[in-house]
Amino acid sequence: MAFVSDNGGPPYVANSNWPLRGGKWTLWEGGTHLVGFMHSPVLFSPSPTQYTSLVHHVDLLPTLMAAAGQTHLNDTILPPMDGINLLPSILQHSHHGGHGDDGGDGHDRDMDSLPTIPLTRNSVLLNVDPTNQGSILHDAGGWSGYAGIRVGDWKLVLGDPGTPNDWCWPNQNITKYHSTTGCVGTEYTACQCAYNGTVPNDRTLPHLWNLLNDPEERHDLGNSMDPSHVTKREELMTHLQVYINSAVTPLNETPEERTVDPASSPANNKPHVWMPWQELQVL
Repeated sequence: MAFVSDNGGPPYVANSNWPLRGGKWTLWEGGTHLVGFMHSPVLFSPSPTQYTSLVHHVDLLPTLMAAAGQTHLNDTILPPMDGINLLPSILQHSHHGGHGDDGGDGHDRDMDSLPTIPLTRNSVLLNVDPTNQGSILHDAGGWSGYAGIRVGDWKLVLGDPGTPNDWCWPNQNITKYHSTTGCVGTEYTACQCAYNGTVPNDRTLPHLWNLLNDPEERHDLGNSMDPSHVTKREELMTHLQVYINSAVTPLNETPEERTVDPASSPANNKPHVWMPWQELQVL
């Protein structure tokens, strides 16, 4: 069994991502650093362990297929996938976090069959959204960041990561007000973190964080002239530029393209609920 959230919680409806910054609709850690777990009484040690390597949603398909016994994931079985089979890495991690060769529960982990150095994920693309770039604004109220990537412990975001951009929620007995952070409050009301999709002036400037040392994103190194920071910024920019250059133009990039097929209206169906409305086409 695998569970993972789709994005960080929206703090403007009482969700908390504390102590991470921001929330849903942003490229802050509060919007992109998610919680999840996997459980198997057969595969994993009964003692809970924390998997600290990076994982992306696209890794679930090949990982779960491997857990189901499909050991040769190649293009003859499935089309090319972006995901990585992380099962060997997860099993190795669980094994070393367990008790004894069998994890303490008698199940054979078959650890000798695992790769000496299992595949792990070293980078996660956070977003590439060209809807609002330069002087062209296709969605003036829908800003949620332009582009971002994490490589190892480092994270690069181009443009304002979005609002809410405060640390939501802190101790709710603490009240504060900051007009530019999305944290709205007075000395009489508790702090809240509101959503604001207004397109900012900063749509391309680089912002850089070392998440190992600064998981709360309080120290932006995007303007740092420290040679090590400049090198890291250029390194991540090279990674991110590959995705920017290969990004497919969104089908709904312009307002004119955001039309709704009338046939999809729930009113056309007897239960009056949304359901597939187009005929299935076998490729």
